[in-house]
Amino acid sequence: RGMQANLVRYEMRTRIWSLIEALTNDPDPTQADEEKRGETYEEDPYTLTINTTRGEALEAVVQYALWVYRELGKTTEGKEALRNGFDTMPEVRSVLEHHLDPAIDPSAAVRAAYGRYLPWLQLIDKTWVVQHLDQIMPSGRFEDSLYFAAWGGYVMHVGAFDDVLPVLRERYAEAIAHLKPEGTGRRTDRDTHLVEHLMLYYMRGRLTLTDPLLQQFWSSAPAEMRGYALDFIGRNLASRANEGDPLPADAAERLQTLWGNRIAAAEASVEKTAHRAEMEAFGWWFASGKFPEKWSADQFLRALEIADNKTQIDHLVSDRLLELVDALPLEVIHILRKIVLTERPAWILLGNKEDVRTILTHALSSPIEGARAATEDLINRLAANGFPEFGDLLGP
Repeated sequence: RGMQANLVRYEMRTRIWSLIEALTNDPDPTQADEEKRGETYEEDPYTLTINTTRGEALEAVVQYALWVYRELGKTTEGKEALRNGFDTMPEVRSVLEHHLDPAIDPSAAVRAAYGRYLPWLQLIDKTWVVQHLDQIMPSGRFEDSLYFAAWGGYVMHVGAFDDVLPVLRERYAEAIAHLKPEGTGRRTDRDTHLVEHLMLYYMRGRLTLTDPLLQQFWSSAPAEMRGYALDFIGRNLASRANEGDPLPADAAERLQTLWGNRIAAAEASVEKTAHRAEMEAFGWWFASGKFPEKWSADQFLRALEIADNKTQIDHLVSDRLLELVDALPLEVIHILRKIVLTERPAWILLGNKEDVRTILTHALSSPIEGARAATEDLINRLAANGFPEFGDLLGP
């Protein structure tokens, strides 16, 4: 922690290293220890890293390297030396390479540390990472325990860094190919974080729809994970809306393109139920207010048609309908009708009756052709379905 906070004098480099290096040879964890903690390892290999002596020692090695990196970067001469990567800190390179040999250190806890800190290892020496990537995550051996640990340490605990994508492109492809199949139990955190990475790269423009990684994902991922992808984007949009964070125009355009691709795939599919999770997620997109009003309303209607009139986040949808009713009364009434006239409990009615009443009131007074007639019809249908309390809006 002292190194992270730059509280340690650089003159102590040699002494600090001697302590860290000694800890990297600690016998904890043994293979027997890791086998006992198998369930924990299955969930998150990095939890072993931070709960074992040698695992934490490998973390300290990386923190030491970053400390040296920062200190050298304070001078012109030091910055020049950093161009040589781990040549400026050969003690770090020696330990990292030593523990990458599975014959010497077969610990999953240790290997998870390499994944957890891979972007920072790349920051210090990209050439070293590229040269040793097949030792950190052996290509074609995704289910190997050490690969599994390194990938888990990375994808579950590291954000989607743009500079890392080119280096790990093949590993992302392997992870997509190993997404948990439909009907084999709950999705894993590794799978959801993988999807989040892919969607963030797309939102930033680092991946396009024609990129092989996204083509592989959309064509082969289970329906649940495709749904989670659009759900994750929608929640990201809602968070931006809540924090007043604008969505860049180019990102909005990319997302509209993505949605156009997914709704077209759903509408063309013989098995539309396979796309319901994606369609239900559009409720978040609609409620965010980050897209053109007419476009989002029209797309929501299309999504509801395939999603059997089900959507996510009813209360936020209700809020957005209230915002749009004066500008798009006919579309708002059509959306509201789809959501409330279903066989399931109409939660948007049960929890947002005052909003619904306001929406109906505004739509009834709209000068737009067809709006009043559509609203009157909806009020009558609501009464027939057990919600007569809006009948007074039609007058005596």
